[in-house]
Amino acid sequence: MFRSALCIKMLMILFTRDVVSIKDLSDELDTNPRNIPEYRKELEAAGYIIETVSGRYGGYRLNKNKFFPTVRLTDAEKKAMVESFEYITKRGDLPSMPSYKTAMEKMMAANRYRTTKDSELIMIPRYPFSMSEEELQARYSAISDAIDKRIALRVKYRSNDNVVRERVIHPYKLYMYNNAWFTLAYSERAKEMRYFKLNRIVEFELTAKKFDYIYSYREGSEWHEWLDGNSMKKVPDWSGDIGGAEDSMRVKLRLSGRPAMYVKEYLYGADQIITEIDKNTTILEFTAQYKYNLLQLVLGFGADCKVLEPEWLRDEVLNQIKMIANLYGCRGDIE
Repeated sequence: MFRSALCIKMLMILFTRDVVSIKDLSDELDTNPRNIPEYRKELEAAGYIIETVSGRYGGYRLNKNKFFPTVRLTDAEKKAMVESFEYITKRGDLPSMPSYKTAMEKMMAANRYRTTKDSELIMIPRYPFSMSEEELQARYSAISDAIDKRIALRVKYRSNDNVVRERVIHPYKLYMYNNAWFTLAYSERAKEMRYFKLNRIVEFELTAKKFDYIYSYREGSEWHEWLDGNSMKKVPDWSGDIGGAEDSMRVKLRLSGRPAMYVKEYLYGADQIITEIDKNTTILEFTAQYKYNLLQLVLGFGADCKVLEPEWLRDEVLNQIKMIANLYGCRGDIE
């Protein structure tokens, strides 16, 4: 009889009984007792859990609570699973966290792996969102339900101008961008696709209105038109307060002092190029999209950053400096 057939036969014997000795198994399989531990290894590799029972009436026992095979992981895979579990639970921004924790605990139990206090990950969020996990989960669940059922969602949403407006949206996708949850949705008010940050949704409710997908991103043909690895596209955040720029902007900055070192650690936009002039000077080039975020970035570097390109950004930085100086009572000319 083939080895695989003997393993299957051994599995059936264990399934129909409680504890079976190695001798009894070898007799029924008509094989050498030394082969039984090898068959056990193969069954466990397939995902079955076979327990050892010691004592006079001991032997092997199949864990029938987990009769369906579970994936057996290598030590490296187990370690990676635990580390990812700790990482996600420490972040605390997964809306389906209770279900995720239960599922992961079952997987770790099935694979006989436990985390220890020594392996616990330490994560300190710099600026956590003020919205509670319960509120975020409620919004996430409502939007997820709307996506599954293709039902329009009525929301009261706080826009960039700090005004709450009511909108009816057709949600297409939930995703995380820059540590915040968003939904990509068609806005009936704007009559085009928009991004909505979940923690800006003030109120929400499912409607009775069904919708059809206008865009074919689900087939994969247009998904890249809406999201990419560096920034959200197609819905630029142009509010008209900063002029003279196209939908995307090529930016060139000269960083000195400490920023010359740590700008090398991050991606600030698409097609980024880092040029080290010397230990105190770095040229940073990238394609930016969001004007307000770009202005925040440059002003945040203070005197350690000089805008080389584009010209409108240099002018806007200078205007901001003048307004700040005026705010603090400085009356001198700033060139």
